[in-house]
Amino acid sequence: QLYGTIAFQGELNEQANFRSVGNAMLLLLRFSTGEGWMSVMYAMIEERENCCQDIWCCQKEDTILEKQKVCDPNMEHVESPWCLQEEDYPSCTEVNGCGAGASVYIYFYSFTMIVSNVIINMVVAVVLSAFEASDEGDLLDPADLEHFVRVWAEFDPDATWFINACDVQKFLSKLQPPLGMAGQVGEERGELYTKDPCLLEIAVNSRRQVNIVNVATLLAKRLAKKKQGDQFGELSADHPIHGRATRYTAGMSTTLGDVYVNSASV
Repeated sequence: QLYGTIAFQGELNEQANFRSVGNAMLLLLRFSTGEGWMSVMYAMIEERENCCQDIWCCQKEDTILEKQKVCDPNMEHVESPWCLQEEDYPSCTEVNGCGAGASVYIYFYSFTMIVSNVIINMVVAVVLSAFEASDEGDLLDPADLEHFVRVWAEFDPDATWFINACDVQKFLSKLQPPLGMAGQVGEERGELYTKDPCLLEIAVNSRRQVNIVNVATLLAKRLAKKKQGDQFGELSADHPIHGRATRYTAGMSTTLGDVYVNSASV
């Protein structure tokens, strides 16, 4: 215990001290918030009257001469422990240690700088995580959804909520990112049409048509998987959004992937 034997004075008292592991941990926890650490530091440096540099100096103080002899580090001493806990009484010496000296500056300033840096980094990490989570929950702007509906209306002028499965590629070619693939050309776009698992999951009914809700849901799912990567998780079957999304594909056992396979085999 580096500072456990310093006599109480000022802000160094029964509540704020280093005389036990518990008290020391609570005090350091308080200092980590920036609360009152300088006042305790100065209290530990202040001079004490009749203090003892070593424990054997406090065990006999009859005369100055006797005290000088007892405090001689070259003499053999039978030490009794400091009275740090109730269990130490009565065969112990009351704590009356002197101030800690310049080492307190090094200890307190080092602790404050290191802990403050750790706490600041933790706060920054929490804030950045919150921003990241906010961005993940805001994948699409209202303008993206409006654009989706406008382009869909070009292929579904009667607002039936369905377009032909063979028009899905044309629809995606006209739909701007992030939902669509407008601007992508050549093999890159062709591979997305035929290999993207979300697009291949689009349900097709018996009239070879796809539903607007199912298409929008799977395009949004594709965007979320791309942005979240390994952290992406499928909705459980009992999730209310999952129920609403699958309501429009009830009875559709064929997918767009099946249509592509059948077309390639013909």
